[in-house]
Order: sequence, then structure tokens, then C-alpha cells
Amino acid sequence: MAIKLERSVKGSKLHPFALTDAQLLAIGRLIRACAEIDDIIHLYLCHLADIHDGQAIILLGRMSSSAKLKIAAQFCVSRDKALFDIHKECFDNEYYYGIVKLRNTVAHGILLGKTDEGTIAFQVQETIEVELNKVVMVVNAYEEGAFEVLARMAEGIIPQLETRLMLGKLRGERRARSLSPYQRRTGRQQKAKHGRQHPKPRKS
Repeated sequence: MAIKLERSVKGSKLHPFALTDAQLLAIGRLIRACAEIDDIIHLYLCHLADIHDGQAIILLGRMSSSAKLKIAAQFCVSRDKALFDIHKECFDNEYYYGIVKLRNTVAHGILLGKTDEGTIAFQVQETIEVELNKVVMVVNAYEEGAFEVLARMAEGIIPQLETRLMLGKLRGERRARSLSPYQRRTGRQQKAKHGRQHPKPRKS
């Protein structure tokens, strides 16, 4: 299924619409699958940079997946053309862009309703231009079946990315980890710790 996003030159009236349970379920699956894809991108960059994922978290913080992919692309270019070709094959295509576009739209956009053409419209936080007394915002509109199609597509590329980027072992190791207990220090414990590090001078 080709994903095309075009600007409307004729506009449309908006009609009240509520997402169905099936559409909401598909959106949830899409968001869940995209979270797994984000993790794959994180581990992919770790693999290219030869660092542990914990080190990457310290270095990159809350960097977006798109920014991580730009860094990954630079690693590929500096190493091997074949690596860069695989990178483009995985992430520089209309299917990946379509999945991410819809995920961002439904996760952060405002549901406006249905258009005259029967598509479902979302206003996103993207400005086209600012005119006198008017701000022109982007509205993405999708056919009713797009949520299910792209959810299945996103779920399907997860094992493909793991295989193509040779991340199956890293992903498996992450799933095999156990959860360690953590006990948060109380204020008194922290104060006592600091007191041991910085003892007060004794009175003579």
C-alpha cells in the first residue's frame, strides 16, 4: 500500500466523527509497534557506535529517533557503503515514513472530524505559514481503514528490522534481563551519607 500525503486545494467542511473501537485498537497497536521500532533504532545506534545501551542513554538523553537515525547514517557513511545502503533500505522509504507520520498524527494531533471525502482529519502541530490575522496549520486526513493497515505494517517490519540490522541477539538479551530491586534513599539516609562525607569539625 503506497502512502501519499498531498495538500488539498479545495478544502472541506468538517463533520462530527468518533473513532470506532476497532480503529482505537489499531491505533494502540500502531503506537505499541512504533515503541518497539524506537527501541530497535536505539540499539541499532548502539551497535554502530559500539557502546552499551546504558551509555547511549547517558550520552543521548531523550533524543528523538529521527535524530538518532541521522547519527546512525553518518556512522554508516564513514564505514561502508553497504551499511549505508542497508540503512536507506530500512528507514528511507515511504512505508517507514508513513508509519511514523500516522503515529505522530494520532498520538499528538487533534481529531477534527470527517471531511466531505470521508477521510478522518487530524490537526497536527505543524505550521505552513503565518498570514495577517491567520496561522495556517497542517491537517492530515486518512481513510478509515488506514489505521489497521499501518498497524499491521508496523508490526510486520519489527522482525524484518531485527534481522536486517542484526539486532536479534541484542533484543533477546534485553528481554532476558531480570528486574533488580531498588530502594530509594530517604532524606535522613541521604543526609547521613553526606554527613559521613563531610564531617563537622569537633569542638575542642
